[in-house]
Amino acid sequence: MDINNIRKIVLDLDINSDERWKVALQDVEIDFNEFRNDMKTMIRSLLADISVDIRTAIQNTVKEILASPSILYDNDSWAEICSLADIMGIDKSIVLLQNMVYIIHTQSCACVSVLYKNNDAPCILHGLEFQSCSYWRKYAICCLLKKSDSVFGSVLFPALGTISSPEGQVFGKFAVVLNQRIIGNWNDNYNSLREGNFLPQLLLRHVVEETIDYESAVQQLSNINLIAPCYYSIVGRECHEGKVISRNRSGCANVNLSLSDHRFLVQANTDHWNKPDSRVTEITELIKESESLDLPIEDLCIKSPFITIKSFLTFTSTPKLNTSCLDLVQSTS
Repeated sequence: MDINNIRKIVLDLDINSDERWKVALQDVEIDFNEFRNDMKTMIRSLLADISVDIRTAIQNTVKEILASPSILYDNDSWAEICSLADIMGIDKSIVLLQNMVYIIHTQSCACVSVLYKNNDAPCILHGLEFQSCSYWRKYAICCLLKKSDSVFGSVLFPALGTISSPEGQVFGKFAVVLNQRIIGNWNDNYNSLREGNFLPQLLLRHVVEETIDYESAVQQLSNINLIAPCYYSIVGRECHEGKVISRNRSGCANVNLSLSDHRFLVQANTDHWNKPDSRVTEITELIKESESLDLPIEDLCIKSPFITIKSFLTFTSTPKLNTSCLDLVQSTS
């Protein structure tokens, strides 16, 4: 998938939440009939791999949220979901399920984050591969965020209809990506949901929109209660600013890995204090090979079967706003 095929929009946060998506998508060509069919197919495929008991619990949870949206969403987020459902001509329950995929999908997916230094500037490579990856590739949206006439950052929405993000950055300040951490089960996520905690990917978007510096972002990503465990990988502007944050639903799971103590960090859906899995080992060896040959680390996306989508986030004091800030290309592996 070439970067030029990724839809790019500007989301103006000064526009009312129930109107901003309508404005953002007004010039984007989308076959909504095809999208609705693909979306329903993806949801059916997801639910088919879940036990009947959990499927029933999820359906009941959707009904609860429709009756009382504040269980899961603040007013602005819920208004965006309702607006998108109207724009797409699809039932809100389907849109809700898509936005809940992260906490429903409790089987391991292959997400890989590599934090490293490029001429002393910290960078992240982020790769995604899981059951519905072809769907995400087809409908991914790179979204520039605008507020007070200033474009200040960006987020990646994995598909139209999703209001939360696995990747984002505030230009010249920090970049953050989300990886799944498989621990517990749907029932644990459900109980946490009822306690009014954040969806992990919605917290990422909130931090990008509301936080102005690296340290504040680290604090929020480390401490705000979540519905499901996860890993956040974040880099700032300075060479020592980079962390892998291993999250429990409440607080951090262990000592966070820091780029100040390592040449690079690899996160691949596993706890770093346990034995590394094959993905971590392979990518570590590829990085060492790249270093020995004096090759750019980002060449990993060509060599590794685990990095099938590349997001290359880099920082300068004067970021270019006329190009996509999240460069997604399909691996040639």
